[in-house]
Amino acid sequence: QVTEFAGEGVADLKGRANLPTLAAILETASVFVGPSTGPMHLAAAVGTPVVTLFGPVRSTGPDRWGPLGGGHRVFETGLPVCRCPVDRCKLGDCMERISVADVTQAVVEIALSRTSSTNR
Repeated sequence: QVTEFAGEGVADLKGRANLPTLAAILETASVFVGPSTGPMHLAAAVGTPVVTLFGPVRSTGPDRWGPLGGGHRVFETGLPVCRCPVDRCKLGDCMERISVADVTQAVVEIALSRTSSTNR
């Protein structure tokens, strides 16, 4: 779980926050990091910058399902469009091809830019 690695001050709200509560929480965040899911779209809708990750499945790609608005960072695997059945991936490591360092750098850049713009 991410909460094991995130350190103090992180709460796991899985199953305990309804949509209005989740929207309020996301609105206070400096940045949202996660896959293309409902919470990612909700974060973008409330104005929180998004760092999101997409696999090589064409029907779920960022051209169709990426966050709306500006200031977001989208990461993809760099692989050609996948035709594997979801439960029988031939490669097995598609998402691991997205660099943790690149994602971390994007998060830091966005968080720092938001901090510096609010301190002006």
